Amino acid sequence: MHDGRPEGWIARVEDLTLPELSINKVADELVVSWPAPSPGWRLEAATGLADGSAWTEIPGPYLTGDNRRISFRGALPDGNRYYRLAKP
Repeated sequence: MHDGRPEGWIARVEDLTLPELSINKVADELVVSWPAPSPGWRLEAATGLADGSAWTEIPGPYLTGDNRRISFRGALPDGNRYYRLAKP
């Protein structure tokens, strides 16, 4: 009741579980992976962590293996590179 009149609400609760990102070097490649399924998450990278650093999306397709992980494989970067999963 609100001001003496019935009122209805709908609450939408999203899953707040954050997928854990794993970063490894395999041979001469970088492998970034996270648990599958992880709908709506996208992989992003930046060259720094200072305020205002630009994060750019690393487009798929990503690999999904038998171990139930989604992974991106690429060349080892020159210099520092930081990775994160973002959900718009």
